[in-house]
Amino acid sequence: MGRQKTQLSFTDIDVLQAWEQKPIVPENSLYYGLSQANDIFTDELFADAYSFSGRPSIPPSRLIKVLLLQFYDKVSDREAENRARYDLRWKVALGLSIGESGFDYCALSRFRARLLLHKKERTAFEEILGAAIDKGLLPGNCAKQVVDSTYVLGAGAVQDTYIHF
Repeated sequence: MGRQKTQLSFTDIDVLQAWEQKPIVPENSLYYGLSQANDIFTDELFADAYSFSGRPSIPPSRLIKVLLLQFYDKVSDREAENRARYDLRWKVALGLSIGESGFDYCALSRFRARLLLHKKERTAFEEILGAAIDKGLLPGNCAKQVVDSTYVLGAGAVQDTYIHF
């Protein structure tokens, strides 16, 4: 399982913000909030869905943030890949340096499939939601509204009736 890197380089957003002496994204934005929530979005939530041998994966904590950003900005997988590559707001939210490309769009469908295969889609959502409420990022009374909302599992087929004459 891949892990987030912790060492800074000259192309990191934090270094750029220090030079500019102002934040790249507003502190009251979702993008900034996601950048500060690394203790909520942890790789350990998904550890049992990954192998510890083989080539390291894209950190699942980053991919779950991508899914949230994708829902927030209403973009496709390919557009999410482009935003992670070129949009500074997404780079801040995902903790990517300016030179990092992020991920290939195919990784998102594989991640969704992995969540479904290991039955982590609901568990991870509830744990992240609970931690966000405990930390004060979300008001406690919004949990019912968010939990009752319909979520997309992916890999779904359109079920409809077609009549052919």
